[in-house]
Amino acid sequence: MQVCLISLPSPFLIDDLNYVNLGVLYISAYLKEHGVKGVQVVDLATHDPIPEVDAEIVGISSTTPQFPIAVEVLKALKKSNPKAAYAIGGPHATCHPQSCIEAGFDKVVRGEGEKAMLKIVRDGRSTSRGEIFQLEFLGSTEINFLPDRDAINMSRYGYSLYGKRSTNVMTSRGCPFNCAFCCKTWGRTVRYVDPHLVAEEIKLLRDKYGFEGIIFFDDEMNFNLEHLSEICKLIKPLGMVWRCLLRAEPLSLDLLRKMRRSGCVEVQVGVESGDDQILRTIKKGTTVKKNLRAVRLIKEAGIMQKVLLMIGNPSESQKTVNRTRRFLRHAKKIDPDLEFDLMMFTPYPLSDIWEHTENYDIQFDKEGMDFGKAMYKQPNPLDPNTCLVRTSHLTTEELIKLQKEIFVEFEEWGVKLAHRREAK
Repeated sequence: MQVCLISLPSPFLIDDLNYVNLGVLYISAYLKEHGVKGVQVVDLATHDPIPEVDAEIVGISSTTPQFPIAVEVLKALKKSNPKAAYAIGGPHATCHPQSCIEAGFDKVVRGEGEKAMLKIVRDGRSTSRGEIFQLEFLGSTEINFLPDRDAINMSRYGYSLYGKRSTNVMTSRGCPFNCAFCCKTWGRTVRYVDPHLVAEEIKLLRDKYGFEGIIFFDDEMNFNLEHLSEICKLIKPLGMVWRCLLRAEPLSLDLLRKMRRSGCVEVQVGVESGDDQILRTIKKGTTVKKNLRAVRLIKEAGIMQKVLLMIGNPSESQKTVNRTRRFLRHAKKIDPDLEFDLMMFTPYPLSDIWEHTENYDIQFDKEGMDFGKAMYKQPNPLDPNTCLVRTSHLTTEELIKLQKEIFVEFEEWGVKLAHRREAK
């Protein structure tokens, strides 16, 4: 059985080759471990021409901003290989399965792709078209294998973290929290990679592929403190720098110092808003006080930090935006080197805000939603087209104006433009 897995370009990144598509590489490894021969990964993130694919099963992984590209690739491949069975997985398939069927895909995988793709491969080119594999996840002890990085040209990938060539790793999947803005494509049950296997993977990335740094892609690196502490202990001797995403709690100075000693040079904290009522509305489970405490602890531990914020949240008003601005002023006093992202909120299917919009003070066009215009790394994120929401207090235009005012006050807007020019 010849199987081809397709990794697409990432229009939401400054550089498509910053991060590898771990989902595709995990599926490749899983299929091979279960005896599937002839598994090939075609990496279109390199922007090489779409090749002719002589495979019986073709799987494409896609986020929502990538979906138009996925459809183009599907059409191109069908011309040269019309008899293959074409499957699609990833966040878009999980959130919008019917749109995938309408686009011409034969199989749609919702949730993690390993088990479903193995079933598709074992069924072969069945006559069952338009089949949707409902949400299914690996068990808590089943992430006991490494992604198949040999399937792509790793030498073309890299992200500069403090001048060190770095790549992405995941030590867990899923998030137990209930934020109203999250679409939970990984599920709420957290599955962990054994810390010893994490250390083995990082050592492999250093010794075989020449990486000097790691970007951990976990939703919440500090949810399981024992797991994080063990990882810190095991990777400390490897001499790698690393970055991760944290919640404001649980967090302690002792933990942060342990992270710093093991190579952590930067953390990003999902703060979302500087207004307590907004935080309650979006079910973040933190407070402004707790977020500022996290800023203090991270500064004291000697780790660089970036806080991640949104405006355009449900119930957003001039008053709540001003409180977010005050939060940034306070945070900058604590840590003058603190960086921030202030993105426009975009609702996604499967999130509580999308599914139960009537419970929130927010308006947006579900039918006409163009997620491609709300991508994280737009050439100009202050373009009016990148704001897709409004509230009873603020119009789309007013939200964009307030976003720009904050960027200008903190001189972040000029910095971001300069970074984009350098990236080109």
